[in-house]
Amino acid sequence: MFRLKYLILIFVISFTWISGNELLAQRPPHGGDWRFQSGQEIRERIEQMRMWKLLEVLDLSDEEAEKFLSIFNAFQKEQKELEQRKREILKELEDELSEEKVDLKKVQSSLDDLEENRILFENNRVSFLSKAKEVLSLEQQARLVLFEERFAERVKDMIRKVRRGKMEG
Repeated sequence: MFRLKYLILIFVISFTWISGNELLAQRPPHGGDWRFQSGQEIRERIEQMRMWKLLEVLDLSDEEAEKFLSIFNAFQKEQKELEQRKREILKELEDELSEEKVDLKKVQSSLDDLEENRILFENNRVSFLSKAKEVLSLEQQARLVLFEERFAERVKDMIRKVRRGKMEG
C-alpha cells in the first residue's frame, strides 16, 4: 500500500508539473489565498484530492489501482465532455429565449438535446460502475458509491461555507 501511495504521489506531482508548472509558479496577487484562485485551478485541486482520497478509501493493490484508474479516467473524461456539451446546450437555450421572437422548434430541439445528454451521462455512469465491478470487490464497490456521495456533499458544504464567508466579509 505504501508503494501505491508513493506511485500516486508521483503521478499527481508529475501531472501538476506537466499540466501547469507555470501556472503553479505564479501566485495570485491576493497573497496566495486559495479563495482567490481561478475556478479551473480550484476544480483541478479538488479533483486531485478526490482521486487521492478515493484510492485511499478503496485500499487497492498496485495491479487493481492500475486497472481501476484506467476505467475511472475514461469515465471522468466522458463525463467532462458531456458536462461541456450540457453547458453549450444551456447557453443555446438561454440565447434563444432571450430573442425577441422565440423559435419554439429551436427550444424543443435544445430540450431534446438536454434530455439525450442526461441519458448519456447516466449511461456512462452505469457503464463505469459495471466495469468497476470487474476490478473491485463487493466491499470496494460499496465504498466507491458511498465515497462518491459523501465527497460531493463535502464539496458542496465547503462551497457554502466559502460563500457565506464572502457574504459576511
